Amino acid sequence: MGTVFLCTARVCADDRHAIHFDLPQVVAAQQPLDRDADDTCVTVQLELSSMIESPHAPRIDQWLVRCQPRDSQVRVVDYAPRTETSSDLATPIQIKKTDEQSSSVGLSVDGTYGHAIRGSGGLDRGEKSTHTIQFDRLAPVQAVTASGTINRGRGVYFKLRWTARQVLEGEKTFRLTFQVSPQWRGNLMDVSVVAQSERKALGTWERKPETIGSAKFVVAIYRQGDQQAAEHARAISLAEDTIREVAAEQRQ
Repeated sequence: MGTVFLCTARVCADDRHAIHFDLPQVVAAQQPLDRDADDTCVTVQLELSSMIESPHAPRIDQWLVRCQPRDSQVRVVDYAPRTETSSDLATPIQIKKTDEQSSSVGLSVDGTYGHAIRGSGGLDRGEKSTHTIQFDRLAPVQAVTASGTINRGRGVYFKLRWTARQVLEGEKTFRLTFQVSPQWRGNLMDVSVVAQSERKALGTWERKPETIGSAKFVVAIYRQGDQQAAEHARAISLAEDTIREVAAEQRQ
């Protein structure tokens, strides 16, 4: 595959809450393992990572990632991860219902005869019946990962939520399989990522997502084994680096 050039984007709502995103600028499109004899499908694997720079930064509640090839003839045929659900509870919820019935009959006699004799008598009878039902209820679940196509099957989106089992810091892998022509050699793909945090709106109990970081990338894709296409992809990535450097100088 050769040298991989990395592009880093830093866009945040506050300088104290810096979030860095990384994504390779050049990626080889490989033949899917389940389609060995089919040269009209290619698979691209993206390694997207994030780093929260400040320990006081707000927690990322979700990522929203969009991948869109610029070639309008390319169609999405598969992608991963797919939609998954999970629960914060490790075991089902146990519910126990108890029905208890009881009855009793009592009789008591207390009499006094003169000052020498005192007598007392009593009769008590009780019955108690208990009926217990215990069952498990599935714990409530939420979408940990949601994914699907966009733009009528020409792109893919991924929405990842922060849970007890999924932390949105570090590296995440996304796999996309496209249907292309047999003569396809390469393409450019736009990838955008938005990091959001859910915050309570002022004066209400409603929670709304707030963007705390975002980045946009251009990824050059080439068919694995095509050396000339690989060189073109690397040239494009170097040109993008030059444009970013010039833009940074102009802003300064």
